[in-house]
Amino acid sequence: MTQEQAGGLIPEFTIADRLKLARELSGLDQDELADLTDTSRSTIRNYENRKHTGKRKPIALKRWALATGVDLQWLETGQGSRTTPPDGRPADKDALTQLAARKRARHAAHGANHRYAA
Repeated sequence: MTQEQAGGLIPEFTIADRLKLARELSGLDQDELADLTDTSRSTIRNYENRKHTGKRKPIALKRWALATGVDLQWLETGQGSRTTPPDGRPADKDALTQLAARKRARHAAHGANHRYAA
């Protein structure tokens, strides 16, 4: 999990590490993030605890980034640039609302709207 260089050890973060760090830095607990991202707490827990070994869904990562205010590219790859300092900005509620509406529409079209009743 670390890499040794002349200047010392450099920690390597997995995507699970970055997801958990983003949530913690934003001041959200797992339940709050689940509500903001329109997912379940178990999904949040599994993503953070490396129990989700498959490819994470791009929409889930986008919602996570929007809810926490963390750069999507950094969440996905660990790479990115900080163009503005973290300012504790609130989640982009409009963008999250639009994403949730699209998800509800997809589920309704497939007859799987058990979690997304209007």
